Amino acid sequence: MGTRAGEIRRAQPGPSSFVDELQGIVGASQAIHQVKQLAQMVARNHCTVLVTGQSGVGKELLARTIHRLSPRRHEPFVPTNCGALPETLLESQLFGHEKGAFTGATQSTLGIFRAADKGTAFLDEITEMSPALQVKLLRVLQEREVTPVGGTHPHAVDIRLIAASNRPMEELLDEKIVRRDLYYRLSVVHIDIPPLRQRREDIVPLTTHFIHRHALDYGRDPVRLDGEARAVLAAHDWPGNVRELSNTIERLYALGLGPVVTAGDLSPQLRAAPQQATAAPRPADLPSWEESEKRLILRALEAANGQKAVAARLLKIDRHRLARKIKKYALD
Repeated sequence: MGTRAGEIRRAQPGPSSFVDELQGIVGASQAIHQVKQLAQMVARNHCTVLVTGQSGVGKELLARTIHRLSPRRHEPFVPTNCGALPETLLESQLFGHEKGAFTGATQSTLGIFRAADKGTAFLDEITEMSPALQVKLLRVLQEREVTPVGGTHPHAVDIRLIAASNRPMEELLDEKIVRRDLYYRLSVVHIDIPPLRQRREDIVPLTTHFIHRHALDYGRDPVRLDGEARAVLAAHDWPGNVRELSNTIERLYALGLGPVVTAGDLSPQLRAAPQQATAAPRPADLPSWEESEKRLILRALEAANGQKAVAARLLKIDRHRLARKIKKYALD
């Protein structure tokens, strides 16, 4: 009995694990702070989670973070995109099939749910699933068992399900595209990630994060954005959300630009965006780049309990660079 309790204790991630994993969800806004809080709370149990938000906001990143923070983190995380396959292939991919179940089924397959046994299954674009498959999924959630295509015997599964949708669930319920009973099963905890244009405080820390991440990927020193370039990024509406911002920064390295990046180095589409963006705030209404960077460093120091080496790792910069920033902003 004592040994089993010890195993359970070892399976629980400690406070430092939560800090390390949640640092992957970058942002300074209150909305992202709430997302992190919910992720930390639901990670400790096995409840079903529904994640909503526009394409590119980071729904799969959040799902992976919840899995890595959970007691299931040493078991499989198995993702699939329900909108990428026709119904017949999706059914086989999710539930598996028996040999000979249909033409071309030369051998049996487990399917995603059985492959994710003891771990986490992530279903992206779940609203693209047909009503017939929604009924089968509902049975998996209710009975915790899966019957493969062409099979007669169900197989017990122990999975955590995280589902995601880039479409408003209320509209889909009204249009009867999503079954209400399935929605209630999926949304035990519902986490909505707002689009980037609604949390502009996150543009600066995300830009800093991608500057350093892509510098590592390309084996280069981090580029520096001048004031005009920063203003262009701050005023853009980011219809592609975080993914678009990441691609924008990676483009600088792919083209060999820098070490100082000007507004003219950014893509023409991006430079035109401030005039086309709807209700984009004036740069004067936005927190300054330096103020946002200062807040980001303070948060990292707080998370690291004042240990500068740990804070530097969280920020993904070297200790000497962090020391210069601390001196610059008089944070000692």
